[in-house]
Amino acid sequence: NGNFTMILENVESNTHIEVLNLSGMTVHIVELKAGSSGLISHEMNLNGLHSGIYILKASNEHETTVQKIQIQ
Repeated sequence: NGNFTMILENVESNTHIEVLNLSGMTVHIVELKAGSSGLISHEMNLNGLHSGIYILKASNEHETTVQKIQIQ
């Protein structure tokens, strides 16, 4: 299904999350606030998306991380 928990560690600043389809179109976007613990846990609900491969892009002022995710 399209529900999953995203956990980011050692986060020092707000983080911008984008989910893109393989055509590069943004299909989901969220801005997460950094906490004092440096840990962000966020429940994502992508149930409205079709099954397939998507790109998850997390970026803040220090770095950008890109990961493939699969929705079944």
